[in-house]
Amino acid sequence: MSYINYLKNFDFDILYNTSFLLPFVGIIVVLKILSVLLFSFVKSEDDENKVTVFSNIFFYLIISFSILTIYDNEDRKGIQNFRFSNFGKLGGDEDLLVENEVGKSNDFENNLSTEITPDKTSYTPTEEELLRLEKDPEYIQTFEQIAKDLNNVQNLSEVTSFEVCGYEDGKCNWCGDIFSQEKLLKPTYIAMGDAVGFRMALIESGWNTIEIYNYIKDYQKGIKFQCITEEKEFCSLKCEKEFKNNKGY
Repeated sequence: MSYINYLKNFDFDILYNTSFLLPFVGIIVVLKILSVLLFSFVKSEDDENKVTVFSNIFFYLIISFSILTIYDNEDRKGIQNFRFSNFGKLGGDEDLLVENEVGKSNDFENNLSTEITPDKTSYTPTEEELLRLEKDPEYIQTFEQIAKDLNNVQNLSEVTSFEVCGYEDGKCNWCGDIFSQEKLLKPTYIAMGDAVGFRMALIESGWNTIEIYNYIKDYQKGIKFQCITEEKEFCSLKCEKEFKNNKGY
């Protein structure tokens, strides 16, 4: 029954496409060669019955068409994405396929964000605890290990190319519109460098913040990437230019 539905929705425009014509003609040529070879061993007493290039041409057309369509139907039946038929691509089937793909993509982003970002409901240390941790040997050792990761970068793409791991709303400082900001998946040493400077020198006390605390605790748990929001002040270049012109920049 599925093959009948396949034929009912056959895409006749494909008949003029090389993706159909090449295998279609190729099968006919192969069949014709096999036919000539087969009947060449049969002695014919009547020249009218002799096999010629044009004999049984309609038979070859039907067989070639049948082979192509049956193979396409059986090969693509599981994914309902046929080469020569629109069956399975119409109406709700296509919408359902797109919806499923979007759902999978969203699930992947949500899972990725959960795995690589600090737990927002986790313990928040006080200022006194942050100052005390600045002198903790294990805490300092982890910080130094993160700094060492930055010095041992082997591939430049690690610090210049980042994958999008989510989105967060931002508010334009000029027009006040809400716009979407990308969140990028960055190595912890990059996120730490953005927070304390890429020299990562612990010169003065008070360098330890809640943000750094979360990075170090995640690193100690084996989480070496952070999903960081690329914060922007303006929703567009137009707003940025108008803001600067208004301020006399």
